[in-house]
Amino acid sequence: AGDPALCTLLAEALHATGDAVGELRALRAAHLADPGRAFTLVQMVWRAVKAGRDEDLQWALARMRDAFPERLDELLQARPFLRRLAG
Repeated sequence: AGDPALCTLLAEALHATGDAVGELRALRAAHLADPGRAFTLVQMVWRAVKAGRDEDLQWALARMRDAFPERLDELLQARPFLRRLAG
């Protein structure tokens, strides 16, 4: 998957250009390179919501459910509209 810091940097650059799909791919690569960072998944959630990418949103929420259930619970309490996609 690559270097998580470089993948995150690429995601930021793609965000600046408005390439939501590329940004989500880079964030996914960052997560796969370092699955211990919940923040990367949170970034994916917000970018996917903004871009209307339900498939990417569901992927990120599923990973959060498996690896960071407490963080997912906090997110769903703060943003109940995500519950329909969190499964």
